[in-house]
Amino acid sequence: MKFLSAILVIAAISTSAFAKKERPERPERPRAGAVIERIKNALEGDLSDRKKAYLEHRLAYLELNVDMRQALRDAIGDLAEDATDEERKAARNSVRDQFSDQLKSVKDQRREISKKRRTNRGDATSADG
Repeated sequence: MKFLSAILVIAAISTSAFAKKERPERPERPRAGAVIERIKNALEGDLSDRKKAYLEHRLAYLELNVDMRQALRDAIGDLAEDATDEERKAARNSVRDQFSDQLKSVKDQRREISKKRRTNRGDATSADG
């Protein structure tokens, strides 16, 4: 009897160990086009200047990202099926060079915003202490 119960316990443990675990499904991330539309709709509403500035910067970044991805798809799509890795890399670099000025301006804007935030934080802490 003990032998039979031991076999049943081992069988139950082994089947539960190899059973597929139920995991919740991840929600699908919103596409860039949907996010752009949401931001445009939000900008039509009554928002503070600070929120509008943030959303406008985010919108510019997302639109640039969509344009870059489309240009990259077009550049890679223009290549032949048997294109080498060097040709693909050259296509990626040409797209990167094409958008480098716009990327630099977005980065500079973001750095300026961060710098302002840091200086404001420094002013607030010095007033308290």
